[in-house]
Amino acid sequence: VNLNRVYWPSPDSEKAPAQAALMVLAKAASTRPKGLALFVDLHAHASKRGVFIYGNHLEDTEQHIENRLYALLLSVNSSHFDYHACNFSKEHMLRCDGPSAATPGASAEGSARVACMRYTGLARAYTLECNYNCGRLTNNVPKASGEGAQRGASPERPATITPEPFTPDSWREVGRALGASLLDVAGTNPWDRVKQSRYKNVQLARRFIEDQTVRKRAGAVALAVHSVARMSSLRT
Repeated sequence: VNLNRVYWPSPDSEKAPAQAALMVLAKAASTRPKGLALFVDLHAHASKRGVFIYGNHLEDTEQHIENRLYALLLSVNSSHFDYHACNFSKEHMLRCDGPSAATPGASAEGSARVACMRYTGLARAYTLECNYNCGRLTNNVPKASGEGAQRGASPERPATITPEPFTPDSWREVGRALGASLLDVAGTNPWDRVKQSRYKNVQLARRFIEDQTVRKRAGAVALAVHSVARMSSLRT
C-alpha cells in the first residue's frame, strides 16, 4: 500500500491511523485564529535529481501566485533547491500511478499535500522531494542582511553548474530554508537574503511569479479557444 495515496477522500483510521490523525491535526490547526501557514510532506526521490517540490494547482490566480512564490524564495535561501524542477500543474496533481507503482492506478489526489489543501483551503501545501545522491546544480545564495546577520547567518554561496553530492548538512540547509522562506513571505525575516538577490524584495519576486502565471494561463485560454474554433470549422 502506498500510504501517500490514502489521505483523500478520507483516510481509514484503522488501516492508516497516522495519516488519519495528521489530517485531523491539520484541520484543527486551520481553524485556530492564526490558521495554518505551511504544510510540507518530506519525501526522498531515487531517480529525479535535486531538491524540489510538487505543489498543488490552484484555480484562484492570487492563491496560485502565493503558492509558487514560496518555492521561488526557497531557491534564494537554499543553494540546493531547484525551482525549475518544481511542478504545479493540474495534470501532475490529478495523475494516476503507472503499472509499476506500488498501487497501480491510484490517484495523486490521495497524497498528503492535495488532501491538506482540500481539507483546510491552505495554499502552501507541498511535497518536498530530495534526491538521495545529488542535484543538477547549485544556486547563488546571497549574503544575509539585517541586525546580527554577519555574526550568525551562513555566508554567501556561489552558484555552480557542477552537481554536489548531498550530505546530511545539505538536507539541513534545505530545512533551514523552509523556515527562512516562510519568514520572507511574512516580512519578518531578520536575516533577509532576498534584498541581495536578483528580485530585490518579496514584492518584486511576487510580480515575477504573477507575470509567469498570467502569461501561462492566458496562453492556455488562447489555446483552448483556438482548439474550439478549429473543431467548429472542421464540423462545418
